[in-house]
Amino acid sequence: HAHKAAMPKKVVVIAAGGTGGHLFPAAAFAEEMFRRDWRVVLMTDARAMDRALGAFAGVALGDAMGMPTQTLSPAQIETYYGAITDFRDAVPEQPVSAGLKAGSITDDMEQSLLLARHLLEREGAFDEQAWAMALLEWERSTRARGVNDLLGPSTKRAIEALLRGVPASETGRF
Repeated sequence: HAHKAAMPKKVVVIAAGGTGGHLFPAAAFAEEMFRRDWRVVLMTDARAMDRALGAFAGVALGDAMGMPTQTLSPAQIETYYGAITDFRDAVPEQPVSAGLKAGSITDDMEQSLLLARHLLEREGAFDEQAWAMALLEWERSTRARGVNDLLGPSTKRAIEALLRGVPASETGRF
């Protein structure tokens, strides 16, 4: 009896411009084809990469500008800093970011990068269990660096529920 060679996956190539009106439908189509076990190649122009990098730059800059004031009330911000018009060191009284130098990013940017890495490693797929484990590992490494900017109690409970097998759609209900 003849041995049949494994059939290669079918391939779909999707070309989309660099605007959301083109990329989002292309990404939805790509996700559906991937789910149907097709190999998906998504081609965009350099503008898409520029926009992605610009988005990350915006998150990083906004995060670093807001770092010294996170969790503080407007009155506390006024007392400690006056107006924030540039990157500032966190004051020692800062409950989350004490000791961080001007321009430092926080959990917001770190988790944005962590999510981007998670999606890139899985070619755009999201794995709930792997994401939960990645967040817990991130928190362990953050704690080891002596940073107090950790996962909040609601996020922690949701991750623990997810790891116990609770569906992601139910983990945020307490």
